[in-house]
Amino acid sequence: MRRIESVTPFSAARSTHYSVVIVGVGGNARSLFALDELVPEAPVKIGLDCSPDKTTAGMRENLDRLEDQGFVIHRFEDESQYSGIESIINSALESRLPTTVSKILIDISSINGRVLGELWASLCSNSLRSRIQCDFVYSPAQFYQPDTTHSSLLGLDAIHPWFQGWTITPDIAVSLIIGIGFEPEIAAGIHQMYEPNGVWVFMADSPDQRYRKSLEAANQLLITELPDPDRWLEYPINSPVDLIVGLDSLVGQLVRVQRPVIVAGGPKVFALASLIVASLYYPTVSVIRPMRGHLVEKESLKPTGEICGVSVGFDIQVS
Repeated sequence: MRRIESVTPFSAARSTHYSVVIVGVGGNARSLFALDELVPEAPVKIGLDCSPDKTTAGMRENLDRLEDQGFVIHRFEDESQYSGIESIINSALESRLPTTVSKILIDISSINGRVLGELWASLCSNSLRSRIQCDFVYSPAQFYQPDTTHSSLLGLDAIHPWFQGWTITPDIAVSLIIGIGFEPEIAAGIHQMYEPNGVWVFMADSPDQRYRKSLEAANQLLITELPDPDRWLEYPINSPVDLIVGLDSLVGQLVRVQRPVIVAGGPKVFALASLIVASLYYPTVSVIRPMRGHLVEKESLKPTGEICGVSVGFDIQVS
């Protein structure tokens, strides 16, 4: 597994030429906003179509646009096929001539947690004999009133098999770190399933007050169960590095005496931060995701106009 050498804020000004560009394909205007704004150049361009609904007008339009730009589209019908993502990315990386640093751009705006886990594993495990600099970018969406009527918890699963979590003392107490979103039954259900020694909640902060009010309303049950305000930690959705620093600080304290389990819910930047931090403490920290069946991104989803991101440097893979 490659070691993480650096984590810094993404800068569009210094990032235009890449070895590989990867984008998740969604059926809304937010899906390709970052790509349109950054206009990255790369000899290898990959589009990952993991949407359960491939027939909407927005989805067809975005797929056509990507193909016109030279993207090779890989389609996945269900999660059972996601394990093939790692080999696709590894082949793309290893087809490039060895260089001092291989630069990759991944737009996670329309990539779900399970796919992100596969992408992360491919970055950490490939045999490319060079350092890797990966820019992860994300386009936040404008507020919309989410549908919270179909969010029952179907189960839990590691975001990737690497992050099941392992400890030489299996009886050690579990500490639970929950990233919350608009899933009223999920966060509270996970809390009850684990019966943890301690619980901390990460909640995205947005300049749009409607987001905050809706988020609190959707998680009222969890708020009632965890009334201690010191256990509720806010993070700016447009500053992933600040989130990573805060999450790392908490996990670094907990891992000395407990087994941290991170629930990668809420905005996609929290799932990314969870993978980064868990890798720093590998293999002790678990990263799990709530399983909710097929979810389709709202077709009318629009970008706020911001692009945020984080640049992660990986060292040379040692065989």
